[in-house]
Amino acid sequence: MSVRKLVTVLLLFFAFCTLSIADNQNCVLGTKYVYIISSNSATLAKKDGASSDDYTLTMHDLKKDVLWLKGRPCVGNCSGKKNLSTILALWNVGKGSFAETPPNALVVYKKFSLFHLFSGKQVHEFVLTNPRYDAEANTLTFDAKALQAGDIAEGKYYNVSVFLGD
Repeated sequence: MSVRKLVTVLLLFFAFCTLSIADNQNCVLGTKYVYIISSNSATLAKKDGASSDDYTLTMHDLKKDVLWLKGRPCVGNCSGKKNLSTILALWNVGKGSFAETPPNALVVYKKFSLFHLFSGKQVHEFVLTNPRYDAEANTLTFDAKALQAGDIAEGKYYNVSVFLGD
């Protein structure tokens, strides 16, 4: 992993912690792992007939490995990568699973604009549920509920990373 990528991951991890702390959660002590799912592109669309903060997020051209890192100080094996199928298989397993307690997620992306070509990195916070993986099409779709009111840009995203807190 390049130094630039590592610095970006760490900054986004701390941003994730800051958002969690703002919601009166103790990020450092409460988070076991942070999982980072990446894709070349994604689409975000409001769900038909749903509330204004309900979306569908579909990631396209997924990276095959999910990066992970421990969210608290650790010694030894503090980061690595796992196959996406392995992470998704664990979604419904055990007490406190993501199915039982859906994860907050930071969706980090670049948005295309004719005037600016690619904008800078954009970040939105969602709760993600109901993952649907299509291995043949190499897509992963989530139901996404926005956690913050505001201007969330629908459409196509590029260079997408989703940070999931365990």
